[in-house]
Amino acid sequence: MNRYLTSVIRLDFVPYEAIMTESGLKHVLTHANDLQVLHLDSCWPSVTEENLFVIAQNCSKLSVFTASRCKWVTDAALEAVAIKCPKLTEVDLSSCFKVSDKGLMALSNHCSNLKELHVSSCYGVTDKSIVCLLQQCLSLTVLDVSWCFSVTDQSMKLLVSPECALNFLRITDCNRVTEGVVSQLRTKGIIVNNFF
Repeated sequence: MNRYLTSVIRLDFVPYEAIMTESGLKHVLTHANDLQVLHLDSCWPSVTEENLFVIAQNCSKLSVFTASRCKWVTDAALEAVAIKCPKLTEVDLSSCFKVSDKGLMALSNHCSNLKELHVSSCYGVTDKSIVCLLQQCLSLTVLDVSWCFSVTDQSMKLLVSPECALNFLRITDCNRVTEGVVSQLRTKGIIVNNFF
């Protein structure tokens, strides 16, 4: 089994979220050194902060990482993953309530090839980290900051810049982003709120 795991490049545990244990996931992650795609959405019993540090230590080739609705994803763990997995291009941390500006800024600073980011309902995410993200990750094409209530026009105005590659933006219930800025984004050709 361990020999098999060393050659695995894609794992999707979403269908098994109810039966995946913390120790089972740790065993898999310890041996899956070639892993490039990892889906752990809703696997909150097994996605502990410790297992996120295991991902950081063992999965440096990771390019896609999804862990939405995992309550133990912390800024410290996200920072470790960002530092050790600089090839990340797609990340979904939606409803990871412990993720804030600190974790998102680490992701922005270490994963400059990020193309897709979902942080909806990460209530600690503000303009501060979104500005950093937009300045560091110039290849970003998809961004979801829905229900990030501290995101405002200040960061969203940066999307109008010609350097910005964003195509799709989801800002559901970001009430501090004005219709004027949304109109500017749509004029630029960015699809706002209706891509999923």
